[in-house]
Amino acid sequence: MALGSTLTGCDDKYSYNPGWHRPSQSFTYETDKQLEATIDCSSMAAANVIFSIYDENPVTKGADGTLTLKNGLAPIFTGVTNSQGTFSEKIELPAYVNEAYVYVTNIATQHVVKATIEGNTLTASNRANATNIVTTLDSAPADALKGVAEVSETQVTLNENKGCYSFEHSWPSEGDCDMNDVIIKCGQSATWGIAKSGSADEEGTSYTISDKIMSEEFYFRTFQNYVTYTDGIYCYVDIPTGVIVEKEEYFIKKPGAAEWSTFEPAQRMHDETLYNKHGNYAYNNYGEGTMKVIWFTNSLRNEGVGSEYKVRLTYTKASQRQLKTAFHPFIAVRNGTIASGADVPYYEVHITLETPTNVMPLRYWSTGSDASLPSTVTKSGQGKFYLRANNVSQRPFGPWFPFALKLSGATETDIQPLLDRSKEGVPISNIYPNYHLWVITDGFRSSDWYKVRG
Repeated sequence: MALGSTLTGCDDKYSYNPGWHRPSQSFTYETDKQLEATIDCSSMAAANVIFSIYDENPVTKGADGTLTLKNGLAPIFTGVTNSQGTFSEKIELPAYVNEAYVYVTNIATQHVVKATIEGNTLTASNRANATNIVTTLDSAPADALKGVAEVSETQVTLNENKGCYSFEHSWPSEGDCDMNDVIIKCGQSATWGIAKSGSADEEGTSYTISDKIMSEEFYFRTFQNYVTYTDGIYCYVDIPTGVIVEKEEYFIKKPGAAEWSTFEPAQRMHDETLYNKHGNYAYNNYGEGTMKVIWFTNSLRNEGVGSEYKVRLTYTKASQRQLKTAFHPFIAVRNGTIASGADVPYYEVHITLETPTNVMPLRYWSTGSDASLPSTVTKSGQGKFYLRANNVSQRPFGPWFPFALKLSGATETDIQPLLDRSKEGVPISNIYPNYHLWVITDGFRSSDWYKVRG
């Protein structure tokens, strides 16, 4: 289910502070882009080929000249080709990626291929006559996936970096725009079946990898600066059509713990109604959709700020597909700008345009600095939510700010400036110098504004 919407004109019955300026009707603070990806590994002597996409060349040369994958560099997308050795799907990559590298392996052979990105397409091929093969890595089959995947006798798991989310929990008030009230660093993994046959020696062993996903994990680490509110982490779970969850498991790694332990979240995955309280005023039809939601925790203080959370979803064999589940985290605030009460147990803060659940109180939309147009919500669950009005008396020429940001492809290194306690209360535009240029050009320039380069 789509949870966002493009911005096209429609009036609303509510108004925010007079003299404030509505945000751009074209810019949505999006840090992802959709690409039609075509990866051709059909020349490899294997049916299904593992691949990982990186935003930089993942190969490094050791002092002895040996080529290996860079330690600690996580791919931004992973997958397995079909039985013909090709992959053709729409994928989501960080908007700043203009140059990508694809690591492909059938266990016996490993190539790093420089992908071609033109417009909204990404293509990569490792055919024998391809000119974009950066290098071929030689190693024993047992070492082919070191640093790329977790491999057992029966399965292979690929991990990818899903970036960071930063939230201002003072909705609908203006707040300090430092975007560090709640920060989470996210990752996701998918597991495919793998069959091993032949003798135990390297030359005689063959591997067959399934192209159907057996299970997936979504995991994140929490960060938080100076806060007084009670912030919880919830998450939408958008499972591909037809896929049936056979088992859901939850784990936690508290600060200082070396290993994951089992964990019972505030509420396991369940269906919730998307926002539909503007039905009487809707210009389109009002929302009547639902979404699966996990309440990981109602308060980060319960388990300790810095805790890591993980959910594992295992799918029934008959329903397994190639498509991945999408996870969309957001925060639930219980003693923030709006006092908790019988009619408002908590309020949610999502990234721009993401539709909240129906718990959201009607009367607070388009108050304070909120410039949302909730009456635009449609039956599909789309709507113009979490738009932030600009205080032109203080910032007549910008920069403008959202209530929440997804920093696609961001690493823990990239968010260190946000975690600097001396920056508390400092607008994010003063922390990352290129943020303003990114906003005023509607994202066309400095799309890598949050990347901390070495």
